[in-house]
Amino acid sequence: MFSRLLRLENNRFSLDNILSSDVGSLSEFRDKQPARLSKYVALDDVSAPIMLSGFQILHWNCHLTTSHEDIVDIINKLDSEVQVIGICESFISEQCPASLFNFPGYTLISKNQSAMERGSLAFIIKNDVKFKVREDLSLWIKGKIETFVIEIVTSNNNPLFISSVYRPPGASTDFFLEELEILTSEINLNFDKIVMMGDFNFDSLDLQAKNWDFLNVMLSFVFFPLNSIPSRLTDHSATSIDNVFVSEVRLEDSTCDILIHSGSDHLPLLCLLQKLSDCKIKRKNKILRREMKEVNLANFKNEVSSMDWEVVYNENDDA
Repeated sequence: MFSRLLRLENNRFSLDNILSSDVGSLSEFRDKQPARLSKYVALDDVSAPIMLSGFQILHWNCHLTTSHEDIVDIINKLDSEVQVIGICESFISEQCPASLFNFPGYTLISKNQSAMERGSLAFIIKNDVKFKVREDLSLWIKGKIETFVIEIVTSNNNPLFISSVYRPPGASTDFFLEELEILTSEINLNFDKIVMMGDFNFDSLDLQAKNWDFLNVMLSFVFFPLNSIPSRLTDHSATSIDNVFVSEVRLEDSTCDILIHSGSDHLPLLCLLQKLSDCKIKRKNKILRREMKEVNLANFKNEVSSMDWEVVYNENDDA
């Protein structure tokens, strides 16, 4: 497995490949890169310079029903230095509530999807981290999109927003991207320190149409991916459908490594965000966007068809 992972490290997603093309307004970000490229790391080898001072987050698509002890093991081996763990497809439900799982020194919160057996997002947050759940920014539409947003309270009144996102396999690409664009626009409007992590089910290593459409949405809001190597490994594929995106102001102070672990076919992403306190708030101009949904297009067509166009049809002015 280790030799295969080393070969996969050479199959990297590179921002240079994206930004060297004619992307118009993105040209000013062509020199932006994470502090260093991603790499595979054995859990027992996690040490300096990986464990530098900073805010550490971990994203993992795993089922708490089978990976509870694995997560506790990861927390212990990281010396409880990871502040926030985001879990996709936690399988928390009414039949399997969050109260069944204990993480010493941490608080488990979840976006419980009533009687669903699959899906469900969760955060495992270190007890000394002050946070609040942002239900106003969280979204769940069965089988189409799940988001769960928390706000990390900081001493300088410049909060860090962390959003966990899950796109179910086979979910409508257009619908997901429309909702993601609305969410990203709303969060991005007044805040600089933003992390968006999740299982997006778009492969960043394969820039076909739908994958590029997803990256285009993220890049248009100046969010850059930290992970550059495959994060989901099976016998027949190696894809990067799990990723962590950070707002541009945080990119060059951030790193992302993938932990080698057998608890899931998705591998955990360990990210380090440095110099969070140095980030000053930039007030962005409010940008109004049209929601190009089918219902809105239908309403527009109805309004246009109900107008009296007789004066236009009778106009004789060739100018």
